[in-house]
Parts: sequence; C-alpha cells; structure tokens
Amino acid sequence: MCRQDKVTEAYNIAKNDLENNRDNVWNHRSMAWAIYYTLKNDVGRRQLDAILAHLDALRHLELINPTDDALVFNNVLREVTKYCKTVNQNNIETANRIFDAIKCYSFEPSLEHSLLLHEFKKFTSWNRRVEFLEWWNLDKLRPEDFEPFTPQNGRAVMALAESAYIAYSKALLETDDKQKIAEFIPKLKKVAEEHPEMTYPPYYCGKLMIAVSADRNETLKQLIPFVKRKKSEFWVWDLMADVYVKEPEKLLACLLRATHCKTQEAFLKQIRQRLVETYLLRDDYPRAKHNIDILLKTIAENAWKVPYKVQEWVHQSWYTNTVPDSSDPIDFKCITNRMLINGSQESIAIVTFVDHEKYLAYIVYGNKKSARTRLKKIGENVQEGSIRRIFWNPGVDGNSIMIEGAEQATADDIKGLDYIKIIEGTVLRRDGKNFAFISDGSTRCFINPTLVSRHNLSNGTRIKAIATLKFNKKQGTWDWDVVTLKLMA
Repeated sequence: MCRQDKVTEAYNIAKNDLENNRDNVWNHRSMAWAIYYTLKNDVGRRQLDAILAHLDALRHLELINPTDDALVFNNVLREVTKYCKTVNQNNIETANRIFDAIKCYSFEPSLEHSLLLHEFKKFTSWNRRVEFLEWWNLDKLRPEDFEPFTPQNGRAVMALAESAYIAYSKALLETDDKQKIAEFIPKLKKVAEEHPEMTYPPYYCGKLMIAVSADRNETLKQLIPFVKRKKSEFWVWDLMADVYVKEPEKLLACLLRATHCKTQEAFLKQIRQRLVETYLLRDDYPRAKHNIDILLKTIAENAWKVPYKVQEWVHQSWYTNTVPDSSDPIDFKCITNRMLINGSQESIAIVTFVDHEKYLAYIVYGNKKSARTRLKKIGENVQEGSIRRIFWNPGVDGNSIMIEGAEQATADDIKGLDYIKIIEGTVLRRDGKNFAFISDGSTRCFINPTLVSRHNLSNGTRIKAIATLKFNKKQGTWDWDVVTLKLMA
C-alpha cells in the first residue's frame, strides 16, 4: 500500500495491528516500514518535528533492531541523512535533535551509515562531535571509505576515513581530554602506517602527541615524513615550534621559517605574535618591533581589532625608543633543515663528477657505495672533490638512496674512512701515456687523463690528492681513483 502512495492508510493499518498484538515481531516490522514511508514524506516536506516524532515511534518498536532488520533501518537512515544534507552547518540545535533521536541505535557498517557520517562532519562548531564520532564508531568504516572519491571534475576528494580520523583528532584537541587522546594515538599511528596514501594522519598524530607531552623523538618520528612533504607550508613550522618549545633557538628557527613561507600575511598573525614574544624573551627589541609593525599593518588592512597584548607592547617605552631591525638573527633554514633529517642515516660523501648540463652529481658515500643525485640535493656549488656530510634514507627499490639534506664537511671528517683518503707523493707517469698513478707505499691510485692534462702532470711531479674507491665498469672492480689534487712545491 505504501508503494501505491497510500502511506497514511498503510500507517494506520500497521498501527492498529501492532496495538492488537504487540508480541508479534512481524507487526513491529510492518510498522517500521510504514514509519519509513511516512518519514520519507516528512523529509520531502522538510518537516523536522514530524521526522523526530516518527523516529521516536520507531524507537518504541522494541522487537526489532538495526542488526536483524538492517534493510528498513538503513532506509530510515538514508532519509535522515537526506534531511541533514539540507541543514546549515551552523544549525547546531537541529544536529542535537537529530542525534538524540538516533543515538539509541547501534548501526552496522553500510553505505547509509557512512553517508550519515559524511553529513555530520560538517557541524565543525558542534560541541558534541566527540560523542557523535564515538557513537558512530570509526571501527565501522568500510574498505570503500578508505578510498578517495574522484567526482566528474577529476579533482580527488579526501577519503571519508581520513576526514573522519581528522575530525575526531580535532575534536579531541578541543576537549583536551588527555586520557582519550592517549588512547586514540596508537589507533591513529596504525592508520598512518597501514595507509601511507593518506596525507594528514601523521600531522594530527603529532599534534595529539604534543598535547599529551609524549616523548619528543617519538613525536618527531611521526611528524618528520609529513613535514618533509609540506615544508613550504607555514602551519607545519608552527607545529614544529610546539615540538621545540623548550629549545629557544630551534623554536625561533621554526617561527622564522614559518614567516618566510610564501603565504598571505593575514595567515601569519598568530605566528608573528608568537615571534614577537620569542624576541622579547631574548631582549631583542629591534626585531620584536619590526614584527609588531608588520602585525599592525596587517591588522589595519583587514580592519581587525588590535589584540590587547599588541596594544600593551606599543605603549611600552622600549617600542617608542627602538629602531626596528628586519634581519634574521640566526640561520633558520640550516637549523630547520637539520630537523628534517631526523632519523636519517648519515655519511661523509665525496663528489666524483658533476654534470652541469643535467644538474647531476655523482658521489661515493661509503665503502663500495656510490650514487647519482640532483645537484640541489647536495649543493649547487659543489665540484669534483667536494666533501659533504649527507643525510639519507634507502630508496624504495632498495638500491638507490634518497638524500634528505647535506652540509659542508672538512678534511678532518674523512680521517679514518676506508673509502676516502688524502695521499701525498710523486706522480708515476710513463712516456706516451695520458694517465698516471700516485702511491703512498700501501695504496696505488689512478689519475685520470683529465686531471693529468689540467695540471700538466709529468713523471716525478709532487702532488697532494684526495682519492676514493670508485667502481671500474670495465674491470668490474672497486679501485682507488684521484678525484682532485694540487701541486706541491
């Protein structure tokens, strides 16, 4: 009868049958279907009070439940979700009323259950988000919910699962419930490990770990891979400043890197304010004033109210009597780059060849270990013989390496290495040969024709050279090769 648009008649018949025999489960099921079709009409008319009244009627059908009668309950859930789609994200009262009407149920994983989650996520200012998400239960996410959605315009939308874990993380951070945060961290870590295609779980894992004062090294272990991918974003460095809040120089470096990211100055208001506070703790009034001036300009351009703390600063005598300084007091980029290599392997490398046309450098970084890398990874100004300290991780293929950072090393750093050595001695060059050798008694090193020609080497010339173990493709062996040299008097 419901399908023949006789919804009211069907509803009355089902209600009468239920009243005559409430112990018959089929009467409960008939009534549930009648409620569903009535509810469908309520949603079409956008009658919230009627929707809630019929949801309350459904709740009183005690012989049925979402597990044993999933079909009718999922249909009801679909209609509730359809109505939620029409509700403004700031209409918190309606969110409360609908949630109160359905929270008595425990739904099984389904498309309808997932769609309900998708709609309720929009109530970002709702103070019951933790309660809702715990009721919904993230363990009930389906495999499909972990897959990004690509609409017709071709722009991928974040997977429901990722957005749900983010929503719960944000909600927990707002409540500052240390116990719940601590309990959720392992679950979020597991999601990040099992779904590396997700971008933000490591970031929020880091935020949650900071909130409960977790071990810093463990926090960095979660954060660093994410920060490497997002290092051009100012908010990433604001978070890193929280990690190093007890180390003044690193804290300052993070805040400075944030302010040097390419973004609108309006987004940096809180970071600028934090930077001023940091400078004042260092009694660095000129740089503090420079940042206050930027803050005041941004506030004026956006017609914002000047924060009390900023008003307080500008009325102090030091502000009036100080000349602003726009320079940076530390090499913040070097300091923050070192942060990014946390957990990476460290090696001393020697540059054996530079291909300026292709912007590539060839290096030896260990005993029988060589690699090719882009110049910008180790320094655009390197040349053959440059010694660099590199920080690297194994490549995905297990053979190559990914260089995470590099810095200048010195001759002292190669002492004791078994793949780089400084050698002094006499050139051994036969007549008619365009190559030569040098020996220190224990090691014989090859000098290639390019070096022989460049330095006009002849037999008996005294030189000081840096040599390394280099792979000989023709012989298939690792042999000592001179990389760079200078003549000795």
